Amino acid sequence: MRLPPFSRLACVFLMLAGGVSSSRYVSGAEPSIVTSDLKDETFGSAADQGRLAWAILEAIEQQNISPPPRQALIRVLTQALFRIPKDAVNVSYRELLEHVDSEFLQCQSADEMALVAEQNERYLNFDRAIAELTSGFGENLGKFRLIRAKDHEVEEQFHGNRYVGLGINLYHNDPSHIPVIMRIRPGGPADRGGLKPRTYIHEIDGRPTKNVPQQTILDWIRGPIGTEVTLKVSHETSIEQRLVTLARGLIRFESLKDRHREPISRDRLRYDRREPIGWIHVETINGSTLHELRIADNQAREDGIRVLVLDFRGLGEPDDLHQSLLVADSFLDGGAIWTQIDGSAEPRTEFADRECLFRDTPLIVLINSQTRPCHCAIAAALQDAGRAKLIGESPDFQGIISTTVRLSGVPYSLTMATTRLNRARQDRQWPLELDYTVAENPVAENMPASVNQARIPKGFRLGDRVILESDLNRKSSDTTTTRPSNDPTRPSYPNESVQVPLKSSNPSNLIAPESSPTRPAPPRTRLPIEDVAILVALEIQRGLPPASVKPASSDQNTRYKDSTR
Repeated sequence: MRLPPFSRLACVFLMLAGGVSSSRYVSGAEPSIVTSDLKDETFGSAADQGRLAWAILEAIEQQNISPPPRQALIRVLTQALFRIPKDAVNVSYRELLEHVDSEFLQCQSADEMALVAEQNERYLNFDRAIAELTSGFGENLGKFRLIRAKDHEVEEQFHGNRYVGLGINLYHNDPSHIPVIMRIRPGGPADRGGLKPRTYIHEIDGRPTKNVPQQTILDWIRGPIGTEVTLKVSHETSIEQRLVTLARGLIRFESLKDRHREPISRDRLRYDRREPIGWIHVETINGSTLHELRIADNQAREDGIRVLVLDFRGLGEPDDLHQSLLVADSFLDGGAIWTQIDGSAEPRTEFADRECLFRDTPLIVLINSQTRPCHCAIAAALQDAGRAKLIGESPDFQGIISTTVRLSGVPYSLTMATTRLNRARQDRQWPLELDYTVAENPVAENMPASVNQARIPKGFRLGDRVILESDLNRKSSDTTTTRPSNDPTRPSYPNESVQVPLKSSNPSNLIAPESSPTRPAPPRTRLPIEDVAILVALEIQRGLPPASVKPASSDQNTRYKDSTR
């Protein structure tokens, strides 16, 4: 039986409690709360719906950055919570909404709103209430997500890097309809208990798991640290079932990874062992990130790192603005970080202290369209302070941060836009303006689809990759010159016209030349973003062309042929 691979993101909610992964987790969305969950727990009465409506109304008015008028908010609530039943006669939906709107507007407490809901109970809409609330408020407020308080606690565990669980990754879409353990966290409770990947969980504390919804499986496995859970399991290679009892424990995730997405060690901090260029993929920002950065700073100094690449691409975990502020502060030697506006509060400018990690080490930050808002905020703070160059694709981030807040009096939490960030430099606005714009999946013009890939032409070598000087791009306004094909500093290729920047040109333009002054340019090719980052790092370090970029021999070209496709 072949099971699909899982990304690191798929483990976010499952590692802490042996959670269930699905296509929703893999794509980066967070666990949703289905209507049945709410109805079965506390959402099943009219009074509960009224109190929830009051809590939502109160939270939006107090903490949203730009709440609509109360009357508009109440209309969204009434449209989501009330419907005309099929057996009703002589009842106008418009009249019903106007009546409930008027009653809700006069309410001064959760109890009063609960009473109004009870008086109109026959019109309450149980089945679609949550979906309607999410849709209605989403149109007016942007991001809007209602979750159970217990799921909010899971997110807070993630932010503090203090997951409590079994340390397993579950797959819940097996044809048997039984959850399957796909991965085991080394050193976690499941690992210590002898469980192996591709193990089926038939029962949890005596309750069968077949055809059980994934959210219920999560709830059964989660629990306080130190408490025990008994699983009936079998491995895919055997039909024998056995019982195993595990104590829930603390599961920690490394926040920083190397360029291969593996935990950082001293011999892995360098991008290439021949160049003093470090590479750190900031996979998450949580309670341990600052500590890990301090360790990496010591490793960088011991290893002689002179330029550091921070990879902020493709982050999908929930944001934590407080931890992001600490990370931004750690890279800055004093000065403003950003100005923060929370809800209706007065603007507050955050300042960095004088402790500075990677001091005197130039930084390069990689971002793409999937970079999370808080990571964009860190990148902006580094750029405003002149601390970093930004490379990649600019995400559509407008300085708005969404956070999850607890609702008063009900066991639910609400995610919405609560904070606006203004940049430290008043002449810079959102979205981010990059120093080097490079497509994540570059497209070569005038090339057939079969070869329309990010290819590196043969010619010069950078580490284990082959590049050409023609891949060093320039702005159209830069002064250029044509290098003859018999130039002794590089190999010659037939029918090749190369346009290269002068040594005085700004190599912030690292894509292929647009045209040749003497003949039509060949089809464009563009370097992958990783190579652009390294070329910029090499330029910062020693100028172009760097010593490590050498003409490749014919046997090297053959050797690296596969890597250039």
